[in-house]
This record gives sequence, C-alpha cells and structure tokens, in this order.
Amino acid sequence: MHQIVKSTYSWRYVAERTEMVYNFTMEQPVLNSFQRLKSNFSWGPVVGIFAVFYQMIEFLIILLLDWLHPVE
Repeated sequence: MHQIVKSTYSWRYVAERTEMVYNFTMEQPVLNSFQRLKSNFSWGPVVGIFAVFYQMIEFLIILLLDWLHPVE
C-alpha cells in the first residue's frame, strides 16, 4: 500500500498544488464584517444561521480578549 501511495504522489506535485491553492487564496478579496454576514446568510437557512451565530461568538471573543489584553 505504501508503494502505491509513494508512486502516486511526488513532492513536486504536492508543492505545485499547494502553490496553486495559495495563489488562489491570495487573489480573493478580504471581506469586512458586513460582507461576511451577508455571505453567511447565502449558505442556506440552517447552515447560514449557524455561521452567523459562530461569527457573532467569534466577534465577542475578540472583543473580550482585546479588553483583557489591550495592545499598547
């Protein structure tokens, strides 16, 4: 089994795929909070609500951490 996997993948192939994913990610626009909320709602009635809820919790945690440890 190891030989089959070893012959299927090469480090060059992995590096090329990683670079493609990295370049694609870097080309994507950075969304502000409102745009992220709007995008989350477009995921559907169930997943969208969970995503919005998660984003709100994430925002509250960031506020809490910022309040506990302000940047000087």
